[in-house]
Amino acid sequence: MDDFSIRRTLEKLQSEPWLLEEHTNYMRQFAPDSCGITVTHWSHMSVGMHAHKYYELSMVLSGECVHTYRGSSRPIIPGDVFLIAPDEEHSYTANLPVELYICQFHLGPSALDHELVRILQEYAGSNQHEIVHFDETSMQEAAGLMKKMMQEQHSGGQDRRIVKKACLELLLVSLLRIRDQVREQGTSQILDEKRSRIQNVITYMKDHLQEKIEMNKLAEISCWSEGHFRTVFKETTGFSPVEYLNRLRIVTAISYMQKDGTSVSEAAELVGFRDYAYFSRVFSTVIGCSPRRFRSNHLTA
Repeated sequence: MDDFSIRRTLEKLQSEPWLLEEHTNYMRQFAPDSCGITVTHWSHMSVGMHAHKYYELSMVLSGECVHTYRGSSRPIIPGDVFLIAPDEEHSYTANLPVELYICQFHLGPSALDHELVRILQEYAGSNQHEIVHFDETSMQEAAGLMKKMMQEQHSGGQDRRIVKKACLELLLVSLLRIRDQVREQGTSQILDEKRSRIQNVITYMKDHLQEKIEMNKLAEISCWSEGHFRTVFKETTGFSPVEYLNRLRIVTAISYMQKDGTSVSEAAELVGFRDYAYFSRVFSTVIGCSPRRFRSNHLTA
């Protein structure tokens, strides 16, 4: 499991060689081959403001976080896909580990189809933080293309550049087509409203971790019936409301132990667990070991 730090700053990421900074706030491209196209599978907490010299196509697989780009901050959910242009600063602020496929690529000579390059450059230039949401079928197809590119990175085959280029072009065409469909149908406003309501619920959870949080209260905040709220929350975050709340409490408890040296039992109480045995069971389910073992292995000098 990752080190589970609460805020994955650039400094904390420097132990991963492919993320070393080129210069202030810039990240290097992970380059397992000479194709100029790379796919990585991320499962991290927050990453501070950074930029890079390549295009970045991101697809959220699970979790929930707030993405900041070009002066706006928007919650992103599983199925969201977005394109980041070179030299554009952006960040991810997550309450829980967020899982993404990230495809990094350059638009140099012969990198992609010439007409596609022209459309992408126009899109990136005018994109003021447009997030395109893939339905389940489109998401599975896109994930399959990402996996295929990752396989090619490790194959060593001489034709891997051709395969990766073809996969990337299919991905980008899907992005542009779905974006156009959303614009025509006007469904983006509905999705933004869904994100906004779920974000309100998550904010309430964060602000009331010490208290007993009732499901009917969360549904009331979302302005949906309890049953519909549960369904939408799971679709949006990948977790049931109870699973998300428990994970949020565990992550926050770790934060208290990291930053303030709080004892395990005190941290448990600060995030709303009155029964230490129950806290320990939930902690072990989420993290994979007991809280005392985690503290001993990760939080002591």
